[in-house]
Amino acid sequence: MKRIRQEEENRPQRKIAKFIKIGAVLFFVVLMLEIWMTNRLSTYGSKIEEMKEAQAKLTLENQVLENQVAQKSSLLSLESKAGQLGFNSIKNPEYYHPASLASAE
Repeated sequence: MKRIRQEEENRPQRKIAKFIKIGAVLFFVVLMLEIWMTNRLSTYGSKIEEMKEAQAKLTLENQVLENQVAQKSSLLSLESKAGQLGFNSIKNPEYYHPASLASAE
């Protein structure tokens, strides 16, 4: 009995059938993996587009803010703002003399 089973297992047809079954299972697994990866990549594509749009908006907003900072920090703007706050140039300076101190006499 053992010898008959050993001979059946050693037949080339059995080995070929076993390899075909293993190959079919591997092919099915690879096919399912490929489908899953394609599905994941297609959903990531829309997320990447959203990120690119957000990046473009932030770049534009950054440029607008840089322009506003440059405009508000210009010398003419600062001079007019200082004039509105009362920091004008002094035409007649007033000097304060120290009171006579004991060490100054």
